[in-house]
Amino acid sequence: WQNDKSIIMKKNVSKKNIVGCIYVFFLKKLGFLLSHLSHGEQYIIFESIPDYTGSPKMICLEMEKRGLRRRYTFVWAVDKKQKCFFRDYDCVPFFGKLSFFERIKKNIIEWNAVLIIGNNRPVLKTNKRTLRLYTEHGGPLKQCTRLMRQIGSVDYILSLSDNLSKFDYKIFAPDVIKDVKQILITGHPGNDELFMNAQTSAFWTKMLKYEKKTDFSKIIGWFPTFRQRVRNCGDDLYSVFPFGVPILKNEEELITLNDHLRKNRVLLLIQIHHAQKKVYSIVNLSNIVVVEQNIKDECGVTNANLMHDIDALITDYSAAYHEFLLLNRPIAITIDDYGDYLEQVGFCFDFFEYIKGFYVKNIEDLKRFIDETANGIDSSHDLRLESLKKIHKYADGNSTRRVVDFICKKIN
Repeated sequence: WQNDKSIIMKKNVSKKNIVGCIYVFFLKKLGFLLSHLSHGEQYIIFESIPDYTGSPKMICLEMEKRGLRRRYTFVWAVDKKQKCFFRDYDCVPFFGKLSFFERIKKNIIEWNAVLIIGNNRPVLKTNKRTLRLYTEHGGPLKQCTRLMRQIGSVDYILSLSDNLSKFDYKIFAPDVIKDVKQILITGHPGNDELFMNAQTSAFWTKMLKYEKKTDFSKIIGWFPTFRQRVRNCGDDLYSVFPFGVPILKNEEELITLNDHLRKNRVLLLIQIHHAQKKVYSIVNLSNIVVVEQNIKDECGVTNANLMHDIDALITDYSAAYHEFLLLNRPIAITIDDYGDYLEQVGFCFDFFEYIKGFYVKNIEDLKRFIDETANGIDSSHDLRLESLKKIHKYADGNSTRRVVDFICKKIN
């Protein structure tokens, strides 16, 4: 069955590639018309998930700061169903069920784009003069090569370090890039936001309702990866966690955890992965709060902003580890379903060689991590420094400047 499934998938991918090639061929033939329909406008396209976050957002802001918006029209490629909270920019539907005229507009913008910057959903370059930069969503960790190779051809990919660039090359070559020189070791601009003070008070007021952020001695963020993906990509796990996070298997454990948090005056803020399918129950207790994405969007708050505000992190097989590592704060890593994840999804490298921290196998381990955090203890500090050296070349908060310097030379 697995062999048959892979053959079917390969055939489907081949059909999509053929259709895509025909589509691009006709677009090139219509290039003259598309150029004139733009009335001389040249575009820079940005895309991210969630919208207006991560490296594309940071690059966009730096480019505007340098005056590029006076020369080019900045466009954010969004899903047709998604409400656009950042009204200072043109939000154009690129994804979802587009009408005929929406597709025409999308094609005109793509053809006349000087630059495409994205980190998740593919915005394809249809004009060979367009520069396409892929910023990645996190860093290499999961074994999702087949999925990543479907983003289409790009000119450059950003990487976190010389060490991880080897894994980036294995993931993306030869379908997305052809040469290792197409990998830019600059760090991810989205990580610069970790070092910045953002206006998050409105977010905390709306999320905590009657409680105040100052009522807690510490805040721990829990950022699990997905187990069942919203979009079926063949990397789902069989196990389903009832509350959207590992370790907690029933309501009794959830209440026990909340009591332990309350005793230590610690708030647990749970950020469910954007790709996680809704197969869990959202439960908010006195010391456990699940982040609402619409509140984040309304308040203009990103995951990096939340990480800046929290005192410690709980994660698992997520690139959230790569990001929070830069802040040199305690990190707990849940590994209760490591065997299943290794078998059903897999990793780009030896997980325990690269991902080091306070390992959590059960609720008792989780309680000990909470105790340590509440008392200012960081028992896994030295282990994390080993990972930091392997994962990051830069920890200076200047990745945006490096990337935009490179872009400006290319599109000058």
